[in-house]
Amino acid sequence: MIVPFAASTDYLTKNGEAAKAFIAAIGEAQAYANGNPDAVRAVDTRTTKLPPDFIKNRAIAPFTPVINLDGLRRILTMAKDQGWIDRVPTLAELVYEQAPAK
Repeated sequence: MIVPFAASTDYLTKNGEAAKAFIAAIGEAQAYANGNPDAVRAVDTRTTKLPPDFIKNRAIAPFTPVINLDGLRRILTMAKDQGWIDRVPTLAELVYEQAPAK
């Protein structure tokens, strides 16, 4: 699952400390979710319409705050190939320089 977060370059430039704190908080939340699958299932139960038996028995993929740059490039290329976007943006246009990425 991919969960994107967005902010303008202007905001990030003016609010670097807030951006760092947000990145740290997302990492902490993901670490908590990875160690507490019942909490993840409880959120699924409250916020989705998935069948309870599915929620109870589904595998929960590990959460990671690290952006997979190769995967992002592939998604962007597919989006262009499908005509969803006019051009493939550079990763520098999309990924905050302080974001954890590999």
